[in-house]
Amino acid sequence: MYTPLMPLRRAVEPFVTGANSTDVVINGMHYNRTTLDTYKFTLYSNSTMSNDSWCYLTLPQYADFMPIIYPNGSIANGTSCYIPYYGMGERGGVGIAFGALFGISIMFSMVCLRKHGQLFLPQEKRFRAIGRRWPWYWALFVAACGMISAISAIDVDRYYLPSSPIVIQTLFWYLMIPGLLACVWENVRHWGSWQERQFYDVDPFALPQSDRRSRVEFYLPLIFYLFAWLNFFLNIPRNWLGLQAQADPSQIIDVAEPTATDPRFRAAAILAFLAWLCIIVSLWHSIKHYRPHARTRFLGRLRTVPLHFLLSIALVLVTIGYAEAQGWLWIINIGSDDVNSGWLYGLGYGPAVLILYLNIIAALRYPNEDLELLRQRVARGRAIDAELGVDRRARKPWWWRRVANEMGLDNDAKLRALAGEVGGGPATGARINRQIELRAFEAQREEEERNQAGARTGDFSGDPRSRPFRDEEFEIATITGSGQSTEMYRDITSPTSPSTQRGVIERGDSMASFGSGTTAVSGLNQVPPQRVRSMLDI
Repeated sequence: MYTPLMPLRRAVEPFVTGANSTDVVINGMHYNRTTLDTYKFTLYSNSTMSNDSWCYLTLPQYADFMPIIYPNGSIANGTSCYIPYYGMGERGGVGIAFGALFGISIMFSMVCLRKHGQLFLPQEKRFRAIGRRWPWYWALFVAACGMISAISAIDVDRYYLPSSPIVIQTLFWYLMIPGLLACVWENVRHWGSWQERQFYDVDPFALPQSDRRSRVEFYLPLIFYLFAWLNFFLNIPRNWLGLQAQADPSQIIDVAEPTATDPRFRAAAILAFLAWLCIIVSLWHSIKHYRPHARTRFLGRLRTVPLHFLLSIALVLVTIGYAEAQGWLWIINIGSDDVNSGWLYGLGYGPAVLILYLNIIAALRYPNEDLELLRQRVARGRAIDAELGVDRRARKPWWWRRVANEMGLDNDAKLRALAGEVGGGPATGARINRQIELRAFEAQREEEERNQAGARTGDFSGDPRSRPFRDEEFEIATITGSGQSTEMYRDITSPTSPSTQRGVIERGDSMASFGSGTTAVSGLNQVPPQRVRSMLDI
């Protein structure tokens, strides 16, 4: 920044002759004129002595630190022209304020990232958690670039001649543009994804993945990031050293201004505008498919969009317009050493700060998406219970199904616990084989007992193989002559039952004449007559 201590025009001054024709005195220091001419050192009216490679101050207060130039061209001592010399001006003071705002936004962005990036539901393949985190990643990137760029304005004011601080400020400001576009884009895109997720949670088949809507949502981000990356590659990879050549108006006209108003900056701003149009298309697409009640009127559609989205879209357009204007007008260019702070911070940094804080305020107001989805599920469940007349007060609490050994276990852990209860691996196979052998042995023993009983009485009816077409229930009812249930008779007369083993049922004189149709079995009480269930019982 120009001050009264530094002349606006840098004029060449003649050397002051010293003791002889080859002696030159500069700020009380004697130099060899031949050496100065050989290495093309020139004395300027802004108290500097420089050639194409080096620049040193010749101010009176630096008389003790004048450079020593040897005949071979090597230099010792000296005070460079590119040092902090002046006090901080308006550009640096406002830059501190904006740098602090960007820094504070980093802290709040981290809080919002933790709040909205945290998972309370199982992650679904269709709706990844990274989708809701990307807006805050880009917000952190924008805040970091903005803070570095704004704080660099301090040294832009303090340096005696423009140097690396003005390059850093300009570079990071242009780096902030694609990040700001991506931040707004991800906010708008994720808002549409959130609307889709709410539809999907109600009915997973309401929105198929093979229609035109899904294809637009697949290709539109690719188009947007294509324009954003082209903006980056047109702005950033270049030679920025030309911005330092602002020691006098001739340097500004010949070097600095052509560097700052390069046609690539204009083309990059046009690409940024095309990326901005992609944001508009994404917003319109989300309203069309996920806000069906707002398809009729334009104002009705805008009312369904959160206000901070509309403001962010408008503010990022202001930044793009300022970037395009810089490509044509040097007087408002951020790379100019004496640009007005109103243009610089009002149109350069102001929209970015507002966008960041609008998103932060909205994020602090809105709940986490998983928690909101759980709340909607509870509301739908209550509405369904009300329609069905279900009293929710009679339902078991949520912890009822939680068994002590299942607390904090996932599905795999539960399966391992169940396998551990019955044994695992070879032990389980051995146990199953042992059980099969025991059952086969018991069946064989029961068959032998029935055969022995038939051999004593001469009745082999107990052998199932002797009468394959028998009706067991009819035979039991005929023998007992009562309506005793078949299952009860089988249980009592079973060879393995306790009653049979104790000899409760006795054969021989316990039977009466079959012709009378009545049979007495000792130990059994009289029961109501048998109910005929089918013709097979008769």
